[in-house]
Amino acid sequence: MSIEFYVYEYSDPTTNEIFYVGKGKENRCYDHIADAKRDSNKGNLHKKSKIRNILKEGLEPIVTIVYRTTNEQDAYDEEGRRIQLYGRRDLGTGPLTNLNDGGTGSTSPSKEIRNKIGSAMRGKKHSAESKRKITESLTGKIHSEETKQKMSESAKGKVCSEETKQKMSKAKENYVPWNKGKQTGYVSAGAWQKGNEPWNKGKEHMKGEDNPMFGKNHSEDTKMKMSNAVKGRKRVYRKDGSYYMIKPEVV
Repeated sequence: MSIEFYVYEYSDPTTNEIFYVGKGKENRCYDHIADAKRDSNKGNLHKKSKIRNILKEGLEPIVTIVYRTTNEQDAYDEEGRRIQLYGRRDLGTGPLTNLNDGGTGSTSPSKEIRNKIGSAMRGKKHSAESKRKITESLTGKIHSEETKQKMSESAKGKVCSEETKQKMSKAKENYVPWNKGKQTGYVSAGAWQKGNEPWNKGKEHMKGEDNPMFGKNHSEDTKMKMSNAVKGRKRVYRKDGSYYMIKPEVV
């Protein structure tokens, strides 16, 4: 028996406006409602917020299956076509809370879908608000080793075009490294001479609540990374009681 795939739409029952398009099989179309009911802020927060607001009114989103097929790629193509047709809210082209243009599931999207996605995105730039939301949705996410390997393999042998190189060079014009003129984590032996002032002199404004780390605690994973980063280094104390770190090979 062939597996049936479908494309579904979520609508706001108070306005009948479509706000999400997806592709699925079996009971996939109802997973978003169950996910929104859970106390989690991961995934597509635009979609979750919309569904939660509807649930707060004692209602539920209208879920409509608009396309059925036994060909999974056809379902992906139809999903992508409808997202392009309605437009995405994060791009300012429509009401949908989708964060991508669809048609990009487990199989490769068709040439038609790739061309549509390329045409829709060409020349467009994310707004500052859109960039902030994208950053928040990715914060804390870590690539699996398998994904890292795939990214590494896909980048091997690639050479930037002269046009790309010029753009990268232009982007770096007037760029000043964040640590230019600042003391880094460790210095070579002899770099500090007698009479040097403490590293933190004049930084009283970084104390207490003015310190960006005030009231925050590092996670155990971060603590472990910090510990591993300084292993093998040695403290060298100054006369004022402060110290700096040096690599063991320069002791």
